[in-house]
Amino acid sequence: MKIIALAGAYNSGKTTILQQLTTPLRGMGARLLARVTHGSDEQCALSFNGKIVGVCSGGDNADVVRDNFAFFSANNCTVGISACRSVSECASVDAMKACAWKLGRQLPFYVGKMREKNRRAAVDAQTVKQIIE
Repeated sequence: MKIIALAGAYNSGKTTILQQLTTPLRGMGARLLARVTHGSDEQCALSFNGKIVGVCSGGDNADVVRDNFAFFSANNCTVGISACRSVSECASVDAMKACAWKLGRQLPFYVGKMREKNRRAAVDAQTVKQIIE
């Protein structure tokens, strides 16, 4: 499984970006396999180009990150994308590393840290392809 973490501080736009990610995927022909909502956060599994892509917008604490990995596993995801708090708030980062290690990965692949100025960034089809490929 390819593991991707979008790290950032509270209210930096992680949830917004990850929720936006599913729209271009579906527009590119992805089929929704599963969707679970937890308040404003959601866990989605989509079938896209022979892969199962899991997108989990929550990740503010270690328990949520572990739950995201359980969702990825239960849905046989080949790509797992999860939010997690930035390194300064290390409980969710440690959970990401521990879950990744259990899957045979040394470290998750970080897309990058979100900053407040990125909150209104949009996710387009080209970005989606780069992330998933």
